[in-house]
Amino acid sequence: SLKINPGTFYTSQFDLNIEDGEVEKPIKPMLRFISHFTINGESWLIALNYLGRDYLTELDNQYNWNSGQYWLINNHGRWLLGPTLDSAWQFMPSRQKTNGQDFFEAHSKLWVQIQKAESGQILQQDHLYTFTRFFSGDRFLGDELFTLPFDGTDLPWTIISHINMNEAVFELAFSQQRIVKFTIFSLLIMTLVSGCIVLAWHLSQMLRHEKR
Repeated sequence: SLKINPGTFYTSQFDLNIEDGEVEKPIKPMLRFISHFTINGESWLIALNYLGRDYLTELDNQYNWNSGQYWLINNHGRWLLGPTLDSAWQFMPSRQKTNGQDFFEAHSKLWVQIQKAESGQILQQDHLYTFTRFFSGDRFLGDELFTLPFDGTDLPWTIISHINMNEAVFELAFSQQRIVKFTIFSLLIMTLVSGCIVLAWHLSQMLRHEKR
């Protein structure tokens, strides 16, 4: 940490908190902000621990439907937030490896394409991936949306929006709200048609009565 320039911020790797050499349970995603400054020629460090669970939960809840997800990966293509709870943090000691593997292994072609651009969209079969990469402080100019004003060990992070297009179209077309609206509209049409039939019957009876 003393290697960073005085007056600047540095972030540690986004990982899990470790106590006595073991990953703390329940797990605590942790990001550490460190500032280096000097007073009277002496170097001092200030370290702040940020509990990243709230951020990951908010990111995971961005979609309220089943066909879409947000993922977060670090600069090595490893899950920080994945499709399942077991996907993330596989690079941490004592974390069990999953059959789905880490992101760069499970989506190797996608990972290669992501590294070629700062943001974009990639369509693979019926799956649409929209990604944005967050770069480190040496590229921060103050007015750039996807740069961070500090250096970090595992930057750039990449946020990926994953949508199953077939399921999304079906869900949008046949969502509960749309079905309710369609049912109400159908009942309204049936009511109007029934009213027209009753009115026509009354008119026919009046005409017959006048003829007599």
